[in-house]
Amino acid sequence: MSALGNLIAAVGRIEAGQPGPDPVTLALEPFPGGVRVQTVQGGSVDLLVAQDSRAVRAALAAGVPGLRTAAPAVGASGFTPWSRRLGWAAYLVDLGTWEDLLRDFGQPLAYARIRWHEDTLHVTITDGARAQELTRPLDGTGFTGATPAELAADFLRSPS
Repeated sequence: MSALGNLIAAVGRIEAGQPGPDPVTLALEPFPGGVRVQTVQGGSVDLLVAQDSRAVRAALAAGVPGLRTAAPAVGASGFTPWSRRLGWAAYLVDLGTWEDLLRDFGQPLAYARIRWHEDTLHVTITDGARAQELTRPLDGTGFTGATPAELAADFLRSPS
């Protein structure tokens, strides 16, 4: 996993540990050396690729009042019900874990922005010359665990 991918996945794991159905983060915007995380409350936190998971948790906790920083406990049923937050978290972990796949398509692709709006994931992919926003539902339908490869293929199939 790339250093940028580690940051994206770390935000996803933190989201998975939050209570309630709605995410606490709104968007991630990669920049050279890190990613800017926009919060639902309107603030932002810059995370740097050199930060380990504890530093990422501390930085987000400082920027998101009430952020739960402990690992999530398993509920009585054993599983957290699927929600907008869980969908967002699952996609962030998937996008981060497999972020380096974007470079396996014969041209350098990268995330320009990752965000959610209502019940939809929006991922802007760029090849440096053009950018395209692609979407997926946050309700769990169609989630395959191969989102970066799917988005890259969709980007490359679309007309320039």
